Amino acid sequence: MKKTVRSIMVLTMVLMFVVMSGCAHMPGGIASSTTPIGNREYRVVGTARGTDSYILLFGFIPIKGSNSVRGAINAAKRQHAADALIEVTVDTYSQFWLILTRQVIMVEGLAIRWDHRSTSN
Repeated sequence: MKKTVRSIMVLTMVLMFVVMSGCAHMPGGIASSTTPIGNREYRVVGTARGTDSYILLFGFIPIKGSNSVRGAINAAKRQHAADALIEVTVDTYSQFWLILTRQVIMVEGLAIRWDHRSTSN
């Protein structure tokens, strides 16, 4: 009998955790580049993804992180030591647990480096 009650309690706790956790995804935006390109020549060095996030206690008390678009862009550029990103998309999502919430900004794009070769003499 004790084992059955204990099993029911554990199952109830697991179900409560599942019910009180979740995720929400919200599209952010699209940009042609993170910096003006103008007539500059560049080369694509790869696909980049960067995130920046913060954690909230009880949904409103920040306890860790900064959660900025600039931080996510810098994280993406660091992957390839890039000068900028082109074909950029920004999304945000939130993850919910019992007393914690993690809010994330995710930036994706093509990492580029400026072509420093000069055609003039």
